[in-house]
Amino acid sequence: MKLKPAPLVIPEDDPFKNDALGRKPMIESLTTLVSDVTPPFVICVDSPWGTGKTTFLELWRAHLRKLANRSLSILYFNAWETDFAEDPLVAFVGEIATLAESTDVEKMNAGQIGAVKKIGGELARRSLSTASTPGGVVSTKNENNSDSDPLMGPYQSTSVIEEYEGTKKLIEKFRSALKSLIDGLTKDADDPRLVVFVDELDRCRPSYALSFLERTKHLLNTPNVVFVLALDKKQLHASIETAYGSRTDSENYLRRFIDLEFSLRVNATNPAFADYLFGQFDFQPIFAKRLGPVTRYDASNLKGTFVELSTLFGLSLRAQAQCFTRFRIALQLTTSNFLIYPELLALLVVLRMADRDVYEKFISASGSASDLLNCVSRQFGGNAFLKSRSGIIIEAIAIAAKRIRYGQMEPPEFTRYQKLIAQPKSPGTKLSEDQERAQAVMEHIAHISKFDASPDLDYVVSKIELTKDAKY
Repeated sequence: MKLKPAPLVIPEDDPFKNDALGRKPMIESLTTLVSDVTPPFVICVDSPWGTGKTTFLELWRAHLRKLANRSLSILYFNAWETDFAEDPLVAFVGEIATLAESTDVEKMNAGQIGAVKKIGGELARRSLSTASTPGGVVSTKNENNSDSDPLMGPYQSTSVIEEYEGTKKLIEKFRSALKSLIDGLTKDADDPRLVVFVDELDRCRPSYALSFLERTKHLLNTPNVVFVLALDKKQLHASIETAYGSRTDSENYLRRFIDLEFSLRVNATNPAFADYLFGQFDFQPIFAKRLGPVTRYDASNLKGTFVELSTLFGLSLRAQAQCFTRFRIALQLTTSNFLIYPELLALLVVLRMADRDVYEKFISASGSASDLLNCVSRQFGGNAFLKSRSGIIIEAIAIAAKRIRYGQMEPPEFTRYQKLIAQPKSPGTKLSEDQERAQAVMEHIAHISKFDASPDLDYVVSKIELTKDAKY
């Protein structure tokens, strides 16, 4: 049973073949930017967690590789996977060697990579030594206790001032070594450059994320290098304020490192993404067995209701995938002839993801459909949704589900709608808008009751929460 989607398959010859979110135009525009901009340059791709930043970078990287632009070399650095390191500079410089994986062996210069790693390692060592050595005196002997290193040249020192001056020179030497490496990797190119993708910086521990920016700020200013930082700025703002105080101007702090930022906007409510998730979670065998007069529409009803509700509540891509995990479990544990009501299943799972408090109240013995409707109405476009056919069906199913629970009395909404419809009116006058809607809801409840198969709220909740094994 598949309970999570597999990573997006990105074919080398057609990177956007399986992309259901239409990211190609944005990536093509950004590719033109990184190809034409004068480096050094730092771009920030800002988007909340779970909105597809990693997949976006992977698609972009695959697109650049497909172009086979001799002027561009590509380095991908996952900051979250390296935050076990004490110093992010060590981790970053260590990843330089991976450039060999995307470059022809004939173009590689092992000496150039070795120089970048050696100088970068010395920069990291100096930072750690200065912070930990008493009296500000730094020992720069290597492991063999030799007093000098040919690669480091005259930049070894013993005093703090000399260490500072030597470090400034080492930074320039690192930039020069990296530029030479880029020139070697992009042989014969008129305008060689390195595009560095830095992913998941916002998922790192706060101290590591800030240390990465501060330790690499001089490297971000390296000629011929374009950095692309994928992160959630709100999360990074919180890290900055945690480290430096709530009164810190975190926005201006980040401007020290970023030249251009843009928000990653994808159509997360695209029905094509729901189709993609249906395929990823292998629903076809389940719905192929639900071919009764009513259940044969379960697949389309589940998908349609989910798309509308996930749009209404603004669920992220990751949140949508997690909803499908619960759909898969609930349907897998339900016999093919049982009327689980896919609209109710979609409603409960989305509500559980979007507003857990309202979900818990609604499924409790004291909860009512009004709790749910009030939550929906607070969303942008919520009132319009409730007036739509889908909204009427959702409300009717919610009321019907509460109506049979524990043999309770008629739900308050049921009684209120009965009274509203029964209000006296002048002969020949039409029902008011509220009366028409109330009548539509009551007619749908009557339609459900006609089949003597009202939605079983307890059963659906038990499958979502795996709290009990209902006997069906």
